[in-house]
Formats: sequence, structure tokens, C-alpha cells
Amino acid sequence: MKCKRSFYQHLGFMSFHFPLSESNPTGGLRSQVVQRLFAARLEREPGVARRLLTESVHLADRLIKLTSEGEAKALRADALVELALLETTIKNRETYWRRALQTFRGPLDSVGAEAFASVAVDFTQDDLLGLLDVERLQVLSGVLKTVNSTLKEIPDARQATLLARKSSVLRQLAHFQSDKPAKLAMVQGAIRCANAAATRNKTPGVVVELGACEWAAAQYSRSDQDHRVHIRRCIEHFESVELENFPPAQLAIAAVYRFISSPLQACLSYPQSLPRDLHLRKILRQSYIQAEAATHLWYRHYPEEIARPQLERAATLLESAIAAGYKTARIVCDLAFVRAALGNTSSAETVLSDLVVREGMNWTEIVTTLERHDAADPIMESFTIGITQSAVLTRLGTFAWRFTRDLRLAENLYRAAIKVRSTDAVALTNLARFLIENKRGVDEAQRLLSRVEAIASTGFTWWRQLQTALQSEVSTSRSSVKAPVPVYDPRTFGHLRSEFRRLKTSGEPQERGFALERLIKRLAELTFGHALSAYRFERAPGDVSQIDGYFPHKGDRYRVECKWEKAPTERPSIVQFHDKLDVAGISGLFISIAGFGESAIAAAREKATLRPILLADGDEIESVFEGWISFDTLLTEKRAHFDSHSDTYYRVVSRNTAVLE
Repeated sequence: MKCKRSFYQHLGFMSFHFPLSESNPTGGLRSQVVQRLFAARLEREPGVARRLLTESVHLADRLIKLTSEGEAKALRADALVELALLETTIKNRETYWRRALQTFRGPLDSVGAEAFASVAVDFTQDDLLGLLDVERLQVLSGVLKTVNSTLKEIPDARQATLLARKSSVLRQLAHFQSDKPAKLAMVQGAIRCANAAATRNKTPGVVVELGACEWAAAQYSRSDQDHRVHIRRCIEHFESVELENFPPAQLAIAAVYRFISSPLQACLSYPQSLPRDLHLRKILRQSYIQAEAATHLWYRHYPEEIARPQLERAATLLESAIAAGYKTARIVCDLAFVRAALGNTSSAETVLSDLVVREGMNWTEIVTTLERHDAADPIMESFTIGITQSAVLTRLGTFAWRFTRDLRLAENLYRAAIKVRSTDAVALTNLARFLIENKRGVDEAQRLLSRVEAIASTGFTWWRQLQTALQSEVSTSRSSVKAPVPVYDPRTFGHLRSEFRRLKTSGEPQERGFALERLIKRLAELTFGHALSAYRFERAPGDVSQIDGYFPHKGDRYRVECKWEKAPTERPSIVQFHDKLDVAGISGLFISIAGFGESAIAAAREKATLRPILLADGDEIESVFEGWISFDTLLTEKRAHFDSHSDTYYRVVSRNTAVLE
């Protein structure tokens, strides 16, 4: 069984700043090693980078003979890790990793133990190696023992960085626990460790570790509500003052936004320039973050003026990454998707030919090759490294389905992804969706979604909408009495769009208001699987309140107020609506097509300390009905921003600026 790909690969905990002292006889040699390391990280040409890194290793070997300090060993390991990441064969890649780990044999000081922990965690997260879980677990257990023994030998004041490294080891060990409660317990231990580090010295590296711990806790949390709380804390850490000028946090927060389906924030957070402390090769190596976020903009039908610049930037980054020596299956596949999204499917198919290393083969042969050979067989080296990752196979299946319309190949690729990793919730969900949309097996789709429900992390939720739609379809098909077909079928988004467009030209304000209530109810049903129409309830004898709608969303519960009037909503309407949110745990969504006056915005912020009220205007609602952004994304991003910034009127999309703010 192979270890699941981890978010923590995006963080890069390695520290490259070592004090240089020319008065020390080893200072000049140490300086030469550091200079070559920095030069290699800024070098675009892979051959030159390899030469510089190899020289760094040789110089570090000389330095280690002169001094037993952990700094020298850390420098040697850093160079070997960079060389490993440049390798395009599993054998050579693993050789460099093993050499990096072997650097730390023998007694270690605190700096050496810190570096050992960083290398060990990064090694166990390199999913291109094809390591078995038992191998990863053995390495992590060994480094944890080393870190614990080193901590006993150093004073508390010097323990902060090493405690943060121990926290990262515990986070990674959580992957190997038997069930979610055990995983969460291990992560909670990591959080305690990171907090202990912060009490000693709250350095930027420690703050990054705190954020990573909250991310891990979110994945194993017990409920959607807990998941949202941990995500909010994670973002707060990565956007804290301590990390304002700490470049690795840029990659970290971009990765977070990518994973929580906030694609534009991910694109805008990804490093736009080359800070001195964040080397070029790392930006290129992780360019898939930008690329996959940009393609999500395209999938969600963001306006072209928003999506296209991000897709073009992603293409440039990916092409530069390949030219720099990072020709992995994931990066090649992402480049094909980006080019297809830009409208050049033939160019995208040409890109996919780079997945094949051996002449005379085609990338589509990966399915039949996997059927005959194990993923670890040497024959698989006929393809670009990483081709057997379930995520890559799933993405190729989607490419075959959406762009080349080769349904047979798409299904086979999805099934190959599940064969490689049977616990890949994304692959299982994609296959279920494929079967449903192409009428190829409702019963199997139900079984697949049942498996997803049992194994999916808390943050992975989009399978629920598919399950709801499937249950509705099955229920309808099995019903002996056919209900009258409504004029606007709530399961068909196109009807909602048409009705919204009709209402925009209607001259009857009262009709538009009532119709908007019905549309929002249908939209919530379609998106979340459950919603209530407008209803009345008695709060006190003679005091009857009208609610325009209700729906649950990711652990939160929303009562809805809808207004489609000519003038913007003002303070009295907000205050009146707030009074209707008189139950613990209830939030409010106030939709005003004409927008909100300053008094209304101020009132919502004042009342938010008691009950959250999210404000959505006409531009945002129109963007939802036009398909530029999903209702789920609108609420998720509004709620996340409210939870982190207490801003009730976070405008996710604006017609005037045509960008997410």
C-alpha cells in the first residue's frame, strides 16, 4: 500500500540560511557550498544546476571531514535532495534520497537533527518513488527517535526549531494510523508540539508548521464544522504578520486555496515574482498548483477575462518547469489540460506524447501496460516518471472524456487509477460520475459513492451532490406514478438560468421578489441536496416572522432573505432580518439584487458578533445563475472570508471589475 499524496509537500521546510564566519577555518569552504546551492536554485538550465549541485556535494564532503557540525551535513543533504528531485527515473531518484539520509548517520547536534527530520519527511512524501508504507514508516520512526533523544540534550531556549521538526514528523506519521480517530490523535500531538515550539520562539518556520498542523487536523476532523474551523485557523497562520515577508508561506497558502476549491485565490497567491529566499526551481517544481487552480477557473466557467490570464501564466510556468528538468507526468498532464482549456486541443494531445519515453509507444497504452505489469515493474519506465499515480491516471481519464470524447479510454483510465490506489476518493467519484452521465451503470455508481463516503477526508465533499442527484434519479425511475413535469425542473440548472434572465426584464417588482425566493430554493436543492421554501413561524404570541428560505451548507445552517427592489437595502431591513435569526447555530444569507447601502453593511457587521449575516448582491447572484461561479463556491468563499476577517460583505465577484476580490 502506498502513502497518499500529502499537502505538506508544498510547504518546503528546508532552511537554507547558515551563518558564515570567515574567522572560522571552515567558513570559506562553507561559503562555497552555500553559494553553489543558491546558484543552482536560481538556474534554469538543468545541466548547469546538476553540475552546481554535484560540486556542492563534493565541497560539503570536504567540510564534513573538517567539522562534525550538523550544518555541514545539512548542506550536503540539501544538495542531494535537489539532485533527487531532478531525476527522471525511480532508481536514480531513490539513490540520491538514500545518500541524503545516510548523511545523518552517527551522532547529531540539534541542527543536524533538524535537517535529518526535514529530509526524512520530504523523502516519505515523494510519491514518485513508489515506496511501500512500511519503508516510509521505518524512516519516520527512526528520525522521531533521533529527534526525541536530541531534545533531551539541549536547553529549552534552543528547542523551538527542533520541536517544529518533530511536529512535522508526527503529522506525517498520522497517515499511517489505522483510522480517522487515531490519525486525528496523532495530529493533535503534532499541534501540541508546534505550540510548544511557538512558546519558545515563534519564528516564521514555526508559524508555517502551526498552519500545516491545522490543515492536517482539518483532513481528519469529525465534522464539516470542525473542518471549517481548522481551515480558518490554517489560513490565519499562513496569512499572519509573522509570515508577511516569508516567501515559503506564499506556496503554502496557494496550496491551501487550491485544496479548498478557491481557485482564483490560489492563482493570485502563487508567487508572482522571484523573492531572494524562495528559489526559482521550487516555484517551477510546484507549478502544478497554479495550473490546476487555473483549470478549475475554466471548469467553473469564470469569465474569460479572469480565467485566461491565469491559464496563460500556468502554461508559461509549466513549460519552464519542463525545460528546467521537472518533466513529471503530473506537470505534462497539467500542461495538456491548460492548452486544451485555452482552446488548443490538438496542441494538448501533442503535449501528452511527452508522457512516453520509449519510441514506438503511445500514452494511451498505459492502460494495457498496467493490466499486464505492476506499477513497479521496469517496463513502466517506458513512460514519464509519475505516470502510475492514481491522480495522474484520473486526470488523463477526464482529458479523454472531456476533450477527445474517447469514452472507452476514459473509463479504462478511471478504472486503472482505482486499481493503482483503491482508496482514491477522487478517482472513485469521477468514475461514478462518468457512469451516471453516460448511462453505464447506476448500481455500480451507487457502490462507488458508498466507498467514497466511507473513506473520503472531511474536506472532500463534492461527491455528496452526485449522490443526492443519483438518489433522486433512482427514486424517480422506480416510482410507479409519474408526477407532473414542472415548467422549471429544479434538477436542471439551465431552467434556472432561463428563469433568472426572464425575471431581469420583468417590470413587476413583487413578482420578481417571490420568484427569486423560489429560484434560490431550487438552486440550493440542486447544489446542496436540501432546502426549504418560504415559511412562517410564530416567535411569540402574535409575533409571526416570514423566512424566505432555508438550507444547510458545510455544517452551517442558513435562513435566507431575498429582495429584488430598485433601491439598495438599508439598515432597517438588516436589523429586522437579524431578529429572525434567533436560534443558536443559525446564520443568515441576505440577497439584495440592488446591492446594499453603507448603513446596511455597517448593521450587518455590528450584528455579526451575535449572528453571522452574509450579504450577496445582484452581480454575485447573476454570476451564479450564468454559471460563472457555483453557489457552493460563492458561499464557501464568503464564509471563509467572514470567519477569518469578520467581513460580512466580501464580494466574491463584481461585474464592474470582473475579478474576484
